[in-house]
Amino acid sequence: MRVEFVTSVNRMVTSCLTPCSSVEMEPSVDQGAGEIVWHYLAEMRGLTDVPDGSLFGLIPSNVLDRSTLQRIAETYLARLQAKELDASDAHPFCALYRLGLLGVVRRNREQKDIQIFRRPHDIEHDGSKATLPAERHYLIHPALDDIIAQASSDYIPAFHTRNVIGHGNRWREGKIFKCAARGNLSSFSRVLGDPVVGEHFARYLSGEFEKCKKEVEYAALESGDSVVLVDDSADRVLSAARSLQRAVRRFQMPQDFRFGAAVGAIAFSTTHTEGQSVRVPSAGIVIRAAARIEPHAAPGTMLCTEEFLAELDGRSRVLFAPVTPAPLQGAGLLLGDDSVAVIRKNDHEEPVETRLFQAPLG
Repeated sequence: MRVEFVTSVNRMVTSCLTPCSSVEMEPSVDQGAGEIVWHYLAEMRGLTDVPDGSLFGLIPSNVLDRSTLQRIAETYLARLQAKELDASDAHPFCALYRLGLLGVVRRNREQKDIQIFRRPHDIEHDGSKATLPAERHYLIHPALDDIIAQASSDYIPAFHTRNVIGHGNRWREGKIFKCAARGNLSSFSRVLGDPVVGEHFARYLSGEFEKCKKEVEYAALESGDSVVLVDDSADRVLSAARSLQRAVRRFQMPQDFRFGAAVGAIAFSTTHTEGQSVRVPSAGIVIRAAARIEPHAAPGTMLCTEEFLAELDGRSRVLFAPVTPAPLQGAGLLLGDDSVAVIRKNDHEEPVETRLFQAPLG
């Protein structure tokens, strides 16, 4: 592969980026970056899939979520078919990702969100094999800004300015909506009935929890048998829940978690404990919603709202099935003819109204 073009793109992008809170485009620099990208795409055509130029007029912003990518891809496919062009590999964002022109936000070992774009050596090593990962945010490489701005009138007005886009840059989340799950052990009393086994299990669960909590932004083990998981990514929340379920099934007296999951508002505050700063939820509507749903989940499963389901990657989404009245037991839940569940804690608080979906965690 001729990766010198990728290197040129990266050098040009470096000169384009300036830490600012508003869009300050330098026409000569952006035009130069655009010309390099066009040369780069032309050079790569034939070596790997390269999207048609009509794609760029469909991109509304430099930061996109998964549902927006899917919607654009469907429109792009329809346009290719209308033009009777080859649509055999019609997911254009897979191609942009392989080419290093679409990035993602990923959590590193220090639990910090970092922007990741494929680098020249990545493209050279396995250029046409990489698949688009399931993440919450997808980032347009700044070298494409001028090209897209010329093709899409929505691009500049909707330009993301909270974070400076670039490989290795920190990503600071500005939204207050996150994905959360609340889990409880369904038969914890059996373990507590034996003091020796109970103490052993408490140490075991604590150790397994320390491993699993690294997968998400926030996690808490409460009252010995209750878990809270919060993250921007529903897939990471689901993964952590599955890890905990597998862990408790391995115990000498196998246990089962049941989880409720939702998407909603949450705010964090910082407290100081033993000389360390710790972020804890100061207001967590989404955690309360997940806690309302959890008691109605079957042991070993996650019961989630349709909003949480929509945040999952397609490979995870197919694991969930819509619930019917039969599996759902317990006071405080009513499932209507329209399949909308109404979960009420008491007469004084607003009920949770949503369609529910359930999946095994094993």
